[in-house]
Amino acid sequence: MLAVLLLLAACSTAPSSSPTGVTLETQLHRAGSPENLPWVAYQDGDGPWQTLSGQDGRYVFPVRDPAGRYALATACTNPAMQNTRIQLIHATAAELPNPTLSCSFPKTASETRTVSGTVTDFGGTSFTSIHITGTGSLDGPEPANPAYSVSAPPGSQRLVALGYLRDSNTWASRAVFKTLDVRGNLNLDLSFADPATQTQPRTITVEGVGNDALIQDVRFFHPSNVYNPELGIGTQGSATYQYGGVSQAQQLPEDSHLAYAEAYVPGEGRGRNATAVFKRPRDLTLTLPPHLGVVQAGREMNRPRFTWEPYTANWYTVELIGVNGRWLALITPGWLKASEYHTPDLLSVPNWNPAWNLPADAQIRVRLEAVRANRPVNEAVRLSSLGFPGHLSDGLIWQTAVRETILNP
Repeated sequence: MLAVLLLLAACSTAPSSSPTGVTLETQLHRAGSPENLPWVAYQDGDGPWQTLSGQDGRYVFPVRDPAGRYALATACTNPAMQNTRIQLIHATAAELPNPTLSCSFPKTASETRTVSGTVTDFGGTSFTSIHITGTGSLDGPEPANPAYSVSAPPGSQRLVALGYLRDSNTWASRAVFKTLDVRGNLNLDLSFADPATQTQPRTITVEGVGNDALIQDVRFFHPSNVYNPELGIGTQGSATYQYGGVSQAQQLPEDSHLAYAEAYVPGEGRGRNATAVFKRPRDLTLTLPPHLGVVQAGREMNRPRFTWEPYTANWYTVELIGVNGRWLALITPGWLKASEYHTPDLLSVPNWNPAWNLPADAQIRVRLEAVRANRPVNEAVRLSSLGFPGHLSDGLIWQTAVRETILNP
């Protein structure tokens, strides 16, 4: 996956006349060399927007606002898709002393090899899923058709094979992990016969569903995976289900279990979800937050503007999707002056491309989220941009209440 990780570092101080220094660092890959972005700008308090010039992916700017309020805007372009994502942060230095943004687009491997074979023993499971974690290539052999074939780029790759049972819900009762040195096409037979392939059955319970429709699952998760396979899938109408836990001895440091529950009102564009990240297999209860109240969306000076009913949250995100791209804003309560948000006017900022504007004469899809987490805001936002690595995110609980609507011209 082609990723750009934006690391924004700031020092938090008490309000004074001396400016607080904020540093923005960018990378083309999470583990790669620093890389400048096409366009970066900042705002000190409610002052004018100003562009930033970076050197080797490092940007520095002062914040003189007495309350430490600042904003950042970046352009993340995808030449292959000919679109741009504008990402914004509106925060205070006290809330986000080291805020982070992630800008990534899918990367297609230029070379691929084939890993194929036969599942020689299904270990009593009904069907399987076999995939190479770095590519998302997936196959699902069954006892009646035990052959499989998946693609993989050259180099060290990880194969994950899961065998599923269909009980009261579908869950992975068997798991096989292989690290492969892919140089050419490989033939590899797999078997779930060994008792060591048995997973650890555990239970997830979801509270606060009410009469909403429910989607729920647990996945074996790694930040760099293209596809994260299900370890258990809940059923509609049941708030409790089983999953197959993977022992920590079989996990890489960044691996984890990721449990997700989403309750929504069909056709109304509102819902709630809860996510838990954990390393050790365990029984777990996920609690859904209350619904977000009515959101009013309109336009003021040709720019989208939103108001919503007061809601306790650690931060808010606003996503706007137009015909040529999307805007994504993260807003903290300390930056807000009320329960409303007006997208900034960036047209007069030097080097701004008018093609990045949201369309004034076309529909815009809008999604507002109120987010709660059991970690400090700065840490939770950083973990999100890193993709929730297991060794850093163990025990993280993340809740959101969502409203979606259409903003007409």
